[in-house]
Amino acid sequence: MLIEGDQHHANVLFVRLCLKKINKTHQQNTKHSAQVTTMAGHVPCEEIKVKLILIGEVGVGKTTFAMKSESGLFIPDLQQTIGTSIHSHSCSTAHEGESPSSSVKFVIWDTACSDKYFAPSPMFYRNADAALIMYDVTSAVSLQKAKDFWIERVQHFTPDHTLMALVGHKCDLEGLRQVSTVQGHELADREGLEFFETSAKIDLSVNALFLKLSELLLAHGLEERIKHRDAASKPSICSIS
Repeated sequence: MLIEGDQHHANVLFVRLCLKKINKTHQQNTKHSAQVTTMAGHVPCEEIKVKLILIGEVGVGKTTFAMKSESGLFIPDLQQTIGTSIHSHSCSTAHEGESPSSSVKFVIWDTACSDKYFAPSPMFYRNADAALIMYDVTSAVSLQKAKDFWIERVQHFTPDHTLMALVGHKCDLEGLRQVSTVQGHELADREGLEFFETSAKIDLSVNALFLKLSELLLAHGLEERIKHRDAASKPSICSIS
């Protein structure tokens, strides 16, 4: 019989093994796609890296959402995140039957958002291109905390260009819903945020969310902004005569 610590360790090992297998398959598929693209005479598009922060109350499902977006797996009963964990999700903006015009890789910063473990510092928000403020549709309290605290905090610490979205999560639990779609949408509209409802468990609108974000970011000068930021971050070379 496994004690709690052993069970958590076993869960972590299982997730890592699954991710390793998925990444290997992804690399093989990417290599095959590149070969096909070259044969077809198309130039592969360059991948653009985007920093996305994921924030909201403890228990709203941030980590399960991040894991689902990265691996396609739904991992229930994950222990609370301690500190910050990094995940990723890639998507292209090509329509069906067309060559990819742009490929965006979201680097997802997931944090516990709990004073017990980690209170997000200004560094967490620095250079964020996008921010997802998540609440649990079965918890009116989580939406209230997003309204009273998290939205204002993200607006205060992130750059002016940061694309912000309010995300109602756990939409598979309709029978337990405390926050209607209208309530979430109204709050997002008042604050000037994009709005989504998702479920990592039943894979509802997870990929669609990232695709919509990538389209919005690209439409608002993402590529030019990142080029400027990369150039500014390069160390200057001084000559001494």
